[in-house]
Amino acid sequence: MSSKLILTLMLIVSLTSCGIVRRDPIITKETKYVYIPSTLINKCAITQPPLSTTAYLKLDYSSRESVLTAYINDLLSDLGTCNKKIGLIGEWSSKQRSINN
Repeated sequence: MSSKLILTLMLIVSLTSCGIVRRDPIITKETKYVYIPSTLINKCAITQPPLSTTAYLKLDYSSRESVLTAYINDLLSDLGTCNKKIGLIGEWSSKQRSINN
């Protein structure tokens, strides 16, 4: 009888101890790569000189100045476009950082 009692007690202890063991949850982490949109990383278009060197040298002084001024204005416009793209890349990057953190 005592062996049945001991066996029963061991069985009760073994069954109840299984419920006490806690398992840590399994955490999986997924990495998602987000790339910069292609519209922002295309090369900036740079305006080419309007005249060849020989055609430019054939112009008089005032014509040269007007051609150079127009060309400089075009280059400044190109620079503004490139700076705007760089600003958009910065905004996009900070938005991605805030999403991922």
